[in-house]
Amino acid sequence: MSVYVRQQIILVASNDKNEANCSFKREDKALSSQTETFEVESSGEAVLSAAEADYVLPMGKVVTGKVLFVEADKQVTLKLNGGAEVLTVGPPGTGTKGKFFLRGDFTAVSVTNADASAEAAVSYLIAGQKA
Repeated sequence: MSVYVRQQIILVASNDKNEANCSFKREDKALSSQTETFEVESSGEAVLSAAEADYVLPMGKVVTGKVLFVEADKQVTLKLNGGAEVLTVGPPGTGTKGKFFLRGDFTAVSVTNADASAEAAVSYLIAGQKA
């Protein structure tokens, strides 16, 4: 069984709110949308307790991850492949969620809740290959 993943990322960087003076733009579907086929995926939701550290996202049958998406309602940090370097993901404002997307190779992902006083709700998708 194959897993189909469709992704579309739209980015616009502008000096004004009406986007008349854009310095960077990727809105065209041909430039920003892609559908890929992978062997397996693992996805779900996790609730991390306050300051919970190094929760390993379950990869299921995925041995080599190719796509990683993480969404969190609080600031969290990610570590890839057991490394020491952390990537910070957090919501840009109240009532929003932080989002992280990676298209590359990885073998493990751990998440730490940076909020010492509240739980963090995390949703994730990992798609990739069995071997």
